[in-house]
Amino acid sequence: MNWTFYQWLMHNRWRSDPIGDLARDVYLDRKWNKKAANIVEVQLCLPATACKDAVKALRAAWKEYDREDWKPPHRRRETPYEGSTPEENRLQLKTELKKMLGKEVIEENHEWIS
Repeated sequence: MNWTFYQWLMHNRWRSDPIGDLARDVYLDRKWNKKAANIVEVQLCLPATACKDAVKALRAAWKEYDREDWKPPHRRRETPYEGSTPEENRLQLKTELKKMLGKEVIEENHEWIS
């Protein structure tokens, strides 16, 4: 799955850096070209009145997006543990809860009780 720059930017909205600030601004900008496919098209999305910091953040964001080793996160698997049956998933979850809580847990009516 290939993400557009806009999708990548929206995925990074919660960052607490200039790229996150840019992403939040883009999120509110209804005129932003969501299909911009290269740095020239992306830069054209910025308003002419954009400050230098916004341009700098945009270039940094594009550089990060355009890295060859970056991959989008995988979609959530249907089961928490790949290749496992629902019963194996329950046992695995029970084991992890026991490690976290330091005591045995039981499942009653689909709710975990410690």
